Amino acid sequence: MAPATSNTASAAGLAVFPERSSGYMYHASKFAVIGLTEALYRGLADEGRPIGAGVLIPGMVATAVAANSVRWAPPGSLGARAAGVARIAARGDAALARFGRDVDSVGAMAVEGIRRGRPYVPTDRLAARALAERTRAVIAAMPVEEPAQDDALGRAMRGRSR
Repeated sequence: MAPATSNTASAAGLAVFPERSSGYMYHASKFAVIGLTEALYRGLADEGRPIGAGVLIPGMVATAVAANSVRWAPPGSLGARAAGVARIAARGDAALARFGRDVDSVGAMAVEGIRRGRPYVPTDRLAARALAERTRAVIAAMPVEEPAQDDALGRAMRGRSR
């Protein structure tokens, strides 16, 4: 097995889910982890480096992530909302406990992903529909024509020496 770096993001880093946003900072940070890992994966391979990069993309995992987030929030940061936030967190964690993948199987998926050199290790298909819709929307927004400059960077990069 070749050495590898393995990052952890979230399904929230693939798409923003309609009516289930995890907050813009959370989404942005998870998108960043996935982008960083993709750049490492491609860059290390392009440079012929003997190391891989992959990202674990957990969706629903049976953890107490919401309650832990409330527990470790800076003192006073939730203010008068603390009790309400704690109730919402408890409901979220109950749903994760009921429907989420167990943490041991997620660990096994991560190890298998590293062993096989997979750049992406999603734990479920939670983001599949939102990701497909996002991809369709981005492609639809692109200009129809493919000007010559679209491949200029690719041509220049293919010609570089290692």
